[in-house]
Amino acid sequence: MEKKYGKKEATKRWQEKSDACAKRMSGAGNHMYGRPSPKGSGCGISGWYNDHFFRSITELSFLLQLDKEGRTWLSAETLDFRIEYRDIKGTSRTYHPDFFVDGHLLYECKPKKLQETVNNLAKAEAAKKFCEQRGWLYSFIEPKQRVKLTELKALVDLGVVRLLPRWQKKLNM
Repeated sequence: MEKKYGKKEATKRWQEKSDACAKRMSGAGNHMYGRPSPKGSGCGISGWYNDHFFRSITELSFLLQLDKEGRTWLSAETLDFRIEYRDIKGTSRTYHPDFFVDGHLLYECKPKKLQETVNNLAKAEAAKKFCEQRGWLYSFIEPKQRVKLTELKALVDLGVVRLLPRWQKKLNM
């Protein structure tokens, strides 16, 4: 395209096509709209804790905390907990919080520094309305203690945690 139109025009046309594609694929146009994130998505250390998939050390740390406290929990990454919201651009999106705890608490595990982002605040607002309709509570949560790599290795060695292959390789486990 560059030979035909020149670098400036080719770049402009490519950007227009890219923007049009992004618009078509956002919100309800996205094939993942309304579905929980697939296992292995995200960039955090991820794997399975007692056959439950976790996407980050923050999630794993919270699961360990819940089990230590003897609390009951379910993954909220199912269609039963699908929450619709609008992002900052007004695009219709869906969100699945992380955990449903003790039959009335819906939690999203996030480090404090990420809890106040515009996108996360939009999700939280929609989740609070979702919970109010059901007599539940919604909250961001940051675990009391974060799992350290030495603890993670011990959990892997005990067979309590199984990491995705890419994380086993990266962490030499």
